[in-house]
Amino acid sequence: MQIRWARRKGTDTVRLHPRFIHQHNLTAPTTTVHFGAWNREMRIQPDPGLAMDHLGLPLSFKDRFTIPAHLPYEVRIHDREIHIGPVIGYIAFRNREGMTPQKLNRFIRRLSGYETIQGLIYLCSADSINTATRTIKGYYYDPSRPPGLSRWVKGVFPYPGSVYKRIRIPNATYVDLVKVIGEHRIFNHHFFHKLDLWKIMQRDPEAKKHLPHTEELNGRIQQLDRFLTHFGNSAYLKPAMGSQGWGVIHVKKIADKYRFLLRGQNKTSVLPKEQAIQLLNRLRNQKTYLIQQAVEMKHGDRRVDFRAYMQKNSQEQWICKGMIARFAKKGSVITNLANLEKLQYARKALSQIYQLNLEQAGVLERQVGKVCCEVCGALDRVYQGHYGDVAIDLVIDRNKNVWILEINKKYSWYSLHRMRDTKIMGEIMSGPFRYAKALAGFTPQTIRPLSKAP
Repeated sequence: MQIRWARRKGTDTVRLHPRFIHQHNLTAPTTTVHFGAWNREMRIQPDPGLAMDHLGLPLSFKDRFTIPAHLPYEVRIHDREIHIGPVIGYIAFRNREGMTPQKLNRFIRRLSGYETIQGLIYLCSADSINTATRTIKGYYYDPSRPPGLSRWVKGVFPYPGSVYKRIRIPNATYVDLVKVIGEHRIFNHHFFHKLDLWKIMQRDPEAKKHLPHTEELNGRIQQLDRFLTHFGNSAYLKPAMGSQGWGVIHVKKIADKYRFLLRGQNKTSVLPKEQAIQLLNRLRNQKTYLIQQAVEMKHGDRRVDFRAYMQKNSQEQWICKGMIARFAKKGSVITNLANLEKLQYARKALSQIYQLNLEQAGVLERQVGKVCCEVCGALDRVYQGHYGDVAIDLVIDRNKNVWILEINKKYSWYSLHRMRDTKIMGEIMSGPFRYAKALAGFTPQTIRPLSKAP
């Protein structure tokens, strides 16, 4: 469906082909037209001169906000009201100053599947959302722009039909978006504090089976001794709000001393009890730290863990879009990019680690994906949030038990980029927008194909 502007300004009339009106049973003299969260009651005017896949709107609408008429839209009729879309808002920046041309261009790959989504997709910052006018300043994606011109075009847009939230926004802004759009149409809206996440996920019996025991570090040596005694003389200390493995420490007891290994073998300290206590208290006073049961897997002398990319599809079901194995450098306690020896597809890695043929490894990979789907379902149920795009870091131990180390809402794709897997990377990067389209109400089940005019 394409929008055509009426020549006369100042009218509240929507023009439609008579066959379109008949096909969708728009028998009343008026209808409500929706564009994102904005709506207006309008008179219906039959116009045989319009194509069946064209919709005529008043030119005055262009004075209210940006409606790129040349983009391809879909039309959904619900309760005899017309919904034009999808209109998707992507909150990707904290402030407007950050929306530089260079940074905007990094998001183009996100929309590699635009032809299956269509509609208006715009990027914005947290401080560009105007709750007074309920408009948003940002940049919309225009795939039709010629080479040499940016595909991001500046504009002022109405509140969208759904929101993909990548960063934090002020609570008052979030409350207003919920009031207008509805909480069920905003996803990835809460950030995870590792300890809170662990405590809340404990409420779900299925998820609980896959969570290593975790507590807030209290600075007492007795707590550390208890973990080392109960969990095989191995524990991890982690910042509650850390990322990329920063500040992760592996602890092991050697005779009457404690070995602290920070980020790699070149930062090892073996401390007597008194100095260990000082270190624990220093960590606790710097920031909130966690102490966690160490669950790990080694292949040879290298630690290995896995990352599963989890997204909701257009049926609003969790699926695993891809899974990779990450082998750490010798002696490293973490598997972030700076400490990686190599990356592998999960199936191949499982085959090597557990001496399985590829068919058996595929079965194990699907079992792990099923566990991740169950954990994501628990996230929706017990965390009182709405999520659609996360990455799960996990360990599969020698008994093939799955342990969830972390659920990342704001993850990177650098591992896939390093593997040069453009197909899976493109699918993962564009997947949230297909889900956003479904949240906005545009699915194959809600869109009726247009019959051709005689």
